[in-house]
Amino acid sequence: MNYSEKFIYKDSEVHFRSDYGCSPETANILFEMLSPHGVKMDWLLWMLQDLVCFEKIEQPNIKRSFGKQFSIDKFKHLSSNSRRFKKNKTETLNDNVYAYLALDTTLCPVPAPDYHDPDNKLLYSKKHATHGFKYEVAIGLQDGLAYRVYGPCMGSKHDYSILADSGIIEELEDTEAIIADLGYVGEEYNGYILTSCKDTGDLSKEEKLWNLYICSNRAIVENFFSRLKIFKIVSQTFRADFEKHIQVFSICVWLTNRNISESPLR
Repeated sequence: MNYSEKFIYKDSEVHFRSDYGCSPETANILFEMLSPHGVKMDWLLWMLQDLVCFEKIEQPNIKRSFGKQFSIDKFKHLSSNSRRFKKNKTETLNDNVYAYLALDTTLCPVPAPDYHDPDNKLLYSKKHATHGFKYEVAIGLQDGLAYRVYGPCMGSKHDYSILADSGIIEELEDTEAIIADLGYVGEEYNGYILTSCKDTGDLSKEEKLWNLYICSNRAIVENFFSRLKIFKIVSQTFRADFEKHIQVFSICVWLTNRNISESPLR
């Protein structure tokens, strides 16, 4: 294969997306970004296929894609962290307060460590009843793209604690806010984190309207995770080296952003 030329897929784009989790155009863009780092097109296609069909791939294939070539130097520039989220300015029901992002965490399963290993308890998430790494992801309310990713964190860590460590609140001005679920309720970030009112059975009309606003806007982060999880490597138990997980997650987020740019969530 001539690696100086773009990859041309002879089958339909639908089949390509099914096999590799992205469009041929995205595969070519990714190749152009990674080829200066010594990445070859055949390896790139193997890697994309492994991201999509992870649970069906034998261990030798995993080593093939996530071995020495899969280094942080090649993928660190694919980070989704960006201050451009401010173009997602959205009015709220509060005067002079604008929301920009919907925030939540997602858990990526990993094999359970030995019972006596200290990481066994740290990685275990009671909510999901499995071991895993957690990532905090902030999604633009207007375009549905991931603008900030923080992690990996141990599966047992509470979402509110992850928020405190991620530093995303420090990037907001006084009139800027983020929409999240009730797991983020706390006085420390009051005004910066907008959550629904807890339903006690006697909500006022205004509270019901507020909850409708929060839920309808927060849904976009769940929509993003649904697109992200087409890459089985982040939704099935991770069998490669743990230290490579952050690179794997980063490239899946980047590919999901590309997918949404081509086919918007809304």
